[in-house]
Amino acid sequence: MGEPLYRIILNELLAEIHAGRLKTGDRLPTESDLEQRYGVSRITAGRALRELQQLGLAERVRGSGSFVSSPPDPAGAMGTGMSATPTNQPRFIATIFPQIERNGIPEILTGIEAACGEAGLLATFHNSRNLLATEAALIRQAVDSGCAGLVLYPCFSPLGNATLYSSLALRGFPLVMIDRSIDFLGLPLFACDNEASMAMLCRHVIGRGHRRIAFLCNSIETISSEQERFRGYGRALVEAGIPLDPDLVWRTAPGIGLDTGQTLPSWPERLLQAGLALDQLLALPDPPSCVMAVNDVLAMSLQKAALARGLAIPGDLAVTGFDNSDAVDHIDVPLTTVAQPFRQIGREAVELIARGLCQIDAGTKRGASQAGLDGTPSVSGGRRIMGELVLRQSV
Repeated sequence: MGEPLYRIILNELLAEIHAGRLKTGDRLPTESDLEQRYGVSRITAGRALRELQQLGLAERVRGSGSFVSSPPDPAGAMGTGMSATPTNQPRFIATIFPQIERNGIPEILTGIEAACGEAGLLATFHNSRNLLATEAALIRQAVDSGCAGLVLYPCFSPLGNATLYSSLALRGFPLVMIDRSIDFLGLPLFACDNEASMAMLCRHVIGRGHRRIAFLCNSIETISSEQERFRGYGRALVEAGIPLDPDLVWRTAPGIGLDTGQTLPSWPERLLQAGLALDQLLALPDPPSCVMAVNDVLAMSLQKAALARGLAIPGDLAVTGFDNSDAVDHIDVPLTTVAQPFRQIGREAVELIARGLCQIDAGTKRGASQAGLDGTPSVSGGRRIMGELVLRQSV
């Protein structure tokens, strides 16, 4: 399903404001102008302008049209959050996850909480349940409640709440992403260096003598972290002179993220999918000797399916994961995997926000700009952190 037409118009107007081509006080295109420019109905054009007004970036003057408005008072709803909390109240950082039970989340929370404590900040944690509407409501609630910054692990959707994210960035609100990138917005991101880490793991597998290496994932089309790991897998193969065979790439949920609220399969569903993937891969004329799963959950599902079919691991089939979750050292064949720096990701995300807040408090603009429509977020930076290769008995 394509992006709604009103949102396309809205995003282009936001881009014009962001780039400074539309400045405070400038007259916005009329509904008639937008209708002709985009070939849409008057209703669609009107909705785009109303959405811009709801974001506080436009003001309608009766008889004159709509104009770009001044940034709202930081203490107001959806403001910068830098002054919204009363001075006698502690500042807090809000963190929103798509599924609070996902692997690695407890360690991320530990890192966030520790960094908040050291910076004199409180931490609140929220679960969007991978629902875009819930995520948007949680963001607005946190900002309206005066949070000093937001750490966001976004929903699966590749576009999702991009309008809301970009409007916060335009206002100078401290917003930092973790794990999944929204590349076209240029927001700070803290994540594992998925590409380099998967390439490291694939080189190890190749070094163990494997040439037919399969890649098992949820969706390399819609989940940015899985796209990055796939690039690392492909890069290592090519470096070793091994052609990438599309028949060895298996997706269990290729459309995930395209439907609002779609979640990853349950454990029984994963076992069924892993069995199907394994049967299809082993039925190839030249089957793989190793399957590299995009995460530990998929790897454990595949291992269980392989053992149920009487295969020996790693004798008949080697299996690798990614994450180093708590369970992988205690399954039938302990899993070779990559340990993600979850705790460090959470800690550094908060430290970036905390540094920005300190610079604002000190009245400087080094590393933190004024809130407003200058297109510069109040925090900048981010880092991709290398994972650690953990060798066990599955390869």
